[in-house]
Formats: sequence, structure tokens, C-alpha cells
Amino acid sequence: MKSKNNTIIYSPSDLSAHSSCKHLTQLNKQHTRGEIADPEVYTNRVLLMLKEKGIQFEENHLQEIKVQGKNVSEISTNDPHAEKHTIDAMKAGVDVIYQARLKEDGKWSGWADFLKKVDKPSDLGDWSYEVWDAKLANETKAGTILQIGLYSERVAKIQGLTPEYMGVIKPEGEECYRYDEHAAYIRLVKRNLEDAIANEHETYPEPVSHCDICKWWKNCNAVRRKDDHLNFIAGIGKSQMKELNLHYVNTLKKLANLDLPVPFNPTKGVKETYNKLREQARVQYTSRQNKYDPIYETLEIEEGKGLNKLPEPSENDIYLDFEGDRMVDPDGLEYMIGYVQKDKYHALWAKNEAEEKEIFEQFIDFAFKLKQMDPALHIYHYAPYEVTALKRLMGKYASRENEIDTFLRSNTFVDLYSVVRQSVRASVEKYSIKDLEPFFGYERMMDLRELSRHKMQLELLLQTGNIDKLTNETKEAVQLYNQDDCESLVRLQLWLEDIRTKLISEGENITRPEDGIGDASDNITAHQERIQPIMDALLDGVPPIKVERN
Repeated sequence: MKSKNNTIIYSPSDLSAHSSCKHLTQLNKQHTRGEIADPEVYTNRVLLMLKEKGIQFEENHLQEIKVQGKNVSEISTNDPHAEKHTIDAMKAGVDVIYQARLKEDGKWSGWADFLKKVDKPSDLGDWSYEVWDAKLANETKAGTILQIGLYSERVAKIQGLTPEYMGVIKPEGEECYRYDEHAAYIRLVKRNLEDAIANEHETYPEPVSHCDICKWWKNCNAVRRKDDHLNFIAGIGKSQMKELNLHYVNTLKKLANLDLPVPFNPTKGVKETYNKLREQARVQYTSRQNKYDPIYETLEIEEGKGLNKLPEPSENDIYLDFEGDRMVDPDGLEYMIGYVQKDKYHALWAKNEAEEKEIFEQFIDFAFKLKQMDPALHIYHYAPYEVTALKRLMGKYASRENEIDTFLRSNTFVDLYSVVRQSVRASVEKYSIKDLEPFFGYERMMDLRELSRHKMQLELLLQTGNIDKLTNETKEAVQLYNQDDCESLVRLQLWLEDIRTKLISEGENITRPEDGIGDASDNITAHQERIQPIMDALLDGVPPIKVERN
């Protein structure tokens, strides 16, 4: 968004941002008019990394087009006559126009990644153009549709024909969308944005997903913190905040002091949800009143939940944590498997898919052999990521299926996050393992403020194929962070066991879960035996590494 002749001109990215956050539009408008200062410098290293990777992805696609022998016109973003050169290239019938300058006087301006020629007659001749945008995201968001839709509107005016299609170029392929199916939505959001720019609307910085990448995040968070916003209550969702606002409960303090049970019946959901949120707010507010001393309470014991899900500890138990990067081509990379076993930390590193497969199989073989020796062994983790990653690697490489299935059937994996959430109520704003560490006294060896720099550097080297340039300092920093997560898991389990012992001494009945034997049923075993020869024949000669396949 910028000002020209006292008129605010927006870009397609402003249109996308408006669909995500109305308050952002007002902030950008006020900033453009000089009414508020620049936001505090906030370096989002992940965003910088994604931007660099996005530019590289665009350039790689451009090279693919050139290899195909197509005629390409590249428009310079520094060219003051870029719009004229874009229109000239369209009139000349160039196959592809890269960084096409498109704008509508007095309203908006922007750069389209690609205009691709199609064989449909228009005012230009026997051809016309469609808009294509390069995006790294796995899912196409509404903002992307708005951007390419706005560009398509301008292209339609230049060539006298509305493009039938517009598209998104993604790492796994191309997605095509019919412009007419989205035109009404594009017009609606465009009209709303223009109204927001032309008029003064009172908005509030409600937390939205766009906050994660917004330059105004610190400003808005400070406003919410000052206002004691409900979003600082652990576990609360948008729908619950909306419901509470209907009953004039709009701060953490108000909810903490609300009668229990809550004196209203929610229009959506169940009353018990709001009772639990009220209690969570109370614990957080009490901690605040006591200079933020850590406070926790145990929840009512429920059969099959919480502390009842803690298995009998074994000296062979494994405490597992993964480090991965979903942006490494072609399918992401789990570049480290870290675990503690018998008080010793182990780290398995991978810099490519071949090594990822190797460390995956190495860990599973180690754990499976140990499980056979000690059926009481369990693998502890925090939140579902590790188990999801193991399932993904199993499918990716068609390897260790029986071992993973055995672990799942025998309830070998223990998610301590679910145990925590079902057994204690703590004075934290979120139930991450790092936020819980003050309760069980774990002090990290790696400064988390220093970590982001090292982790970004490592993942950037992985993504660009330059991992050989990794310094020992960066590798050791990331490994120490992973070790912290594994050691923290050990201490968390001990803390939960202490709580369990204390409650039992007070008369609570808390049981241990029963482990399955891990064997497949006769029907499953017979089916596997029947299909194994077919599977072997189909996979014969197929490389397990995706990039090696034809």
C-alpha cells in the first residue's frame, strides 16, 4: 500500500491481507498516511528464508520454460516503463511474460509472476494470456486466488477477453482454476478493501493466523496484552472467545472471576467447555497475582485418561524427538532423530533422502530389537509429530511397516502431551513442553534466543543443497536444542510419576494401561502373505528414493 497524489493505491497482496485481517488494512492505511510510525523491526527469519526459496523456485520454473524452447520476455522490476513493456510483449505474442507489470490507474498495482499464452483469440490476435503464480505452499489459500484473480481482471481489460483459467505453480505440480467461478468473491473482497481504504472503520487486532507473518505483530500483541485479551488463556479458541464476548466477558481477569459453573448456556458447544476455560483462567490469574509463580492443580481422575495412560516405567524406555524441515525438496526431510535411552543421548543425522531412510531404519531396528528383549519398553514423545513422522517415513520408503504396526498395536508410543492435558491444569498460556519446564525444574543448555539463527542457517543449507557448508557451531547448537527436548521429556515423565505417586498416597485409584501384544490378527497376516509377492513384483527395480525414480 502506498500514497500517490494523496490517493492510496493498493496491491494484490493488500487484497489478500485484507481477507485475512481487517485491522491490518487500517494499520497499513494509517502508516501510508504518516499517522503512525514504522513497526518495530521484527526479523522473521523463517519468512526471509521462505522468500529466498520462493524466488529460487520462480527462477527454476523460468529455466524449465526456457529449456522447453519457449519465447520468454522478462520484465525488470526496476524498469519505469515496465507496464508498457508488458503490454507490448502481450501484443507481440510472446509465449511467456515473467514478472508482468499490471496495474489499474488510481486503484492498484502489482507484478504477476507469469503470463502464459494460450490459443484463444482476443483483441491481441489469435492468442490471449492467463495468469500463473508460483507458490511454495502445499495448499492454495484464498489470498492467492484473490491475487491471481485481480491480475486476471486487468489482463481481461488489456486483451478484451476474460481469461478462462488462472493457475498456481507449486512444487508438486500445477493447479488450475476457472476465473468465472471465483469472480464474485474477488469483486466482493475488492469492494470491501476499497471501502476500508476510503472510510474510517474501527477495528481491533484480533489474533488471526496472519499474525505469524505480520510486521505489525508486536504492536498488536502489545495492545492485546494491555487489554488482558482472552486469547492469552491456554486452550481457548475463536468460537469460545466470541461466545464469551456475547456475555460481556472480554478479559482473562473477568473470566477468572466468573461464577462457577458459568452463569450462561452457550449458543454453541457445551457448558463444561466454558467451566474448564474459567478454571484455566483462574489458575493463570492467580499466578499473575503472585508475581507469576508457577501454579498447577491436578484434574479429576478419569478412567483411561491422564495419569491412567502412564505405563510402568522401564529402564529401557526411549525419549524421542525429531527435527525436520518440510521445505526441503522434494517431500521435506527429517534431518535428525534424537533420543535418550538409559540416560544417554543419541543423535542420528541426515542431509538427504538416502540418509533419512538410513537413520529411520536404524532407529526402528534399534527400538524394535530392544522391544523384543523388553516388552515393557515404551517410546515417549510430546505431541503427535514424532509418530506422524514415523508413519510418513514408513510410507515414503515402503520400509519397516511391520515394526511400526507392531509398535502401534502394542501401544508402545506414549504421548506425554495428552497425559499432561488430561491430568493437570497449569498457569501457562500454552502447554508446550518448554512452558512447562519451570514446574519440573529443567533448565535448558541451549539459549532459545540463539537457536533460531542456527536452525534457520542449517535448514537454508539443506534447502539449497549446501549442507556441506554447515559449521560445527551451528550443528552443535541444533543438536543441543534437540538434546534439551529429549532430556526435558525424561524430567517431565518423572514429574508426572511423582504426581501420580502423591495422588495414590492420598487415596486416588490410578491404574496402569494394558499394552497390546503387538501381533497382527490371523486375517491381516494371511492378507499380507497373499499380497507380498505382488508387492515385491510391482516394486522390483523401483528406487526407494523418490528423486532417483523415472
